[in-house]
Amino acid sequence: MIIEQLSFTVRREHLDRWLATDAAVWDDFLAAQAGYLGKEVWITDAPADGDPPATVDVQVIVRWTDRATWKAVDHDLLAERHAAMGDDALAARETVHVTPDDQERRHSGSGDASA
Repeated sequence: MIIEQLSFTVRREHLDRWLATDAAVWDDFLAAQAGYLGKEVWITDAPADGDPPATVDVQVIVRWTDRATWKAVDHDLLAERHAAMGDDALAARETVHVTPDDQERRHSGSGDASA
């Protein structure tokens, strides 16, 4: 399994709009892709004490069956989806986690380690 972790910094006042846009832009699209297993959105909110910060950290976790099906998603369609998100996110980062069973497949030669 491949776990794609996307990290975003979003202005607090834009959070509801960003979450709604994320769901509208990505949920049905991802669900239609081969190898897609699911998506979760995690929000790191303000500490209980003090004023909330001006930004919120949002983690989007997307699970895929394997690297090959994840990388097979059409790049032009992905670019269109990214553009549709707008500019509410101040920063974005991507981290990919490979589960041990996918790591074993990659080392056995059945996966594409260069992807």
